Amino acid sequence: MSTEISIIEQAKTELPNAPAVIAKNQSYLTVYQKSAEKLKTKAEAELAEFGKLTEATDLELNKWQVSAKLAINAANEARTPITQLLTKIAKSFTSIEAEFDTLYKSIQAPRDKSAKAIAVENARIAAEAQAKLDKAKERVDLDATIEIQLRTKYAIELEADKTYLKNTLNNLTLSDIDQAQSVIEALTPQFKLDRWVISNPIPRFHTEIEVAEMVKALQETKYEAVAAHYSKVMEALKLEVIAALPNKKSDLQEFAKAGLEEQNRLTKLAEDKALQTKADQLLAAQQEAANIAEQVERNKEIAAEKVNDQHAMTVMSATKSAPVLKSYTIKVTGKLGWKEIANFWFTHGAPEEDLESFGKKSLSQMKTFAEKFAHKNGVKIESSNLVYEEEVKAVASAKLTKAA
Repeated sequence: MSTEISIIEQAKTELPNAPAVIAKNQSYLTVYQKSAEKLKTKAEAELAEFGKLTEATDLELNKWQVSAKLAINAANEARTPITQLLTKIAKSFTSIEAEFDTLYKSIQAPRDKSAKAIAVENARIAAEAQAKLDKAKERVDLDATIEIQLRTKYAIELEADKTYLKNTLNNLTLSDIDQAQSVIEALTPQFKLDRWVISNPIPRFHTEIEVAEMVKALQETKYEAVAAHYSKVMEALKLEVIAALPNKKSDLQEFAKAGLEEQNRLTKLAEDKALQTKADQLLAAQQEAANIAEQVERNKEIAAEKVNDQHAMTVMSATKSAPVLKSYTIKVTGKLGWKEIANFWFTHGAPEEDLESFGKKSLSQMKTFAEKFAHKNGVKIESSNLVYEEEVKAVASAKLTKAA
């Protein structure tokens, strides 16, 4: 503190003399400028005429230089106390600012540490939330895939049983039609769970056990409705077949009485009818598959939207936000790292035409460019010789002060 007081007192006495010293030094300069111009004109004329200076002129020039040196020294001596004082004053200002900077950094340090901790925590929360989101999205996809497979499998099994019953009717003969009627009438249509088997989809974020449990859960949820539907459809078809038996028996009797030509005609009609029936069944199966896929896709979109909304809410409520500045610092761990930094600069930062600036660019400047480029564009140098370390700094914001 005493040093600052001494400088202030010295400034009060010395600085008022500065204008006079400047004026005196300026007057010296003016005098010497005029005499120098005369001497230069004289010297240039002699050089032009004789190619050299006369001895007298050279002595004049030498005398001027000796005198000018004395004037320069005098000017320097006159201004030195003042400029030294000004240097001390500037140093006093900068030392005060340096103290402020030290204080600022001492307050900034814990905020930076806290900001980094928050950033790490937010990154952990985001990673956990992303993992949950990935698994939840896959769950939606798996549920949809499993449902399609189960519904398709059921449709195949149902169609197979319907076809079997219809074929049974179509393939009856006079010798077994009466016995078949009693067998068909005794049928109790029932879809057993062990027939409802699919190949489990392969997951990325779930275990095979989890997928198997999903399949089992969906089977158990849907089985009662599926079994009821199966019984209803097959019971109705059974009654249709039983109702068709008299006509079938009559057709068989007529077929037996008919001649060979007529039998061939009737056989051809039956075959054509069977082919048309098969084509109709295939078309119906394709339409059913399309309907299943469309309905499941709608359900999947609704579920996916719900999952995304839940993820956004989770991240928003769990993460903390504060004004921070993020940047990267590159740590060079091997000599080749500097070469890779230089190559990166030549590829992304070097000006195309300004060749003169190439030699002025240092490796440290190239590294700084790579650090800023990574922060701005998200592009890093892939190298085992370089490590990108994220720097997080808290920002001093007037808005936070007002909010508090």
